[in-house]
Amino acid sequence: MTRDDLTHDQVEQVKRVLAGQSRYLHNLKNRMWKRGFATDDPLYMQAKTAAKAVVDLLEAFGRIHEVKEPAESCLPDFAATARERENSDGRR
Repeated sequence: MTRDDLTHDQVEQVKRVLAGQSRYLHNLKNRMWKRGFATDDPLYMQAKTAAKAVVDLLEAFGRIHEVKEPAESCLPDFAATARERENSDGRR
């Protein structure tokens, strides 16, 4: 299974869960900072790392099923080529 196998609904469900977790960890990190945790405290650093990891994962899920601009094809338009041939032969 790959990310391309996930349905839109599955992706949206995971994004909702991750958004809640992201808010929780962001608030936890802020509460720790306001309580005076040192920025080099291992627990504070883990909370900060966890918050960033969840945001990164949320962003990755957000990129699944993005609408992308179609790439210009380098292959010839076979239908147009066939029409041109028909027109040059006098057939329609």
